[in-house]
Amino acid sequence: MTIKIANNDYRLKYTVRGLFVYEQITGTTFSPDKLLNEYTLMFSILIANNPHFRLTFDEMIEYCDQDASIFFSFRKWLLEELKLKAALTGPTEESDSEVKKN
Repeated sequence: MTIKIANNDYRLKYTVRGLFVYEQITGTTFSPDKLLNEYTLMFSILIANNPHFRLTFDEMIEYCDQDASIFFSFRKWLLEELKLKAALTGPTEESDSEVKKN
């Protein structure tokens, strides 16, 4: 999927590289409990998957303020990606053994 920011199309792809960039920026792993975390993840994914991406975080936020559909599109994409990842991974061995105990 792509999103358009400032008349440029940028690729969205949920990758380990994007998560690494997020961790480098924040010093923590991603948690969707704060809006700031989601915007930072969006910025990290854009950096990781678009070598020509040159916006600063503040510039990206400014574009998102001007056009709320940018973040809404990202968030919709992210939720779909997280659901897909959860469906593909299924229950863990630990949760499987817990189910068998009960």
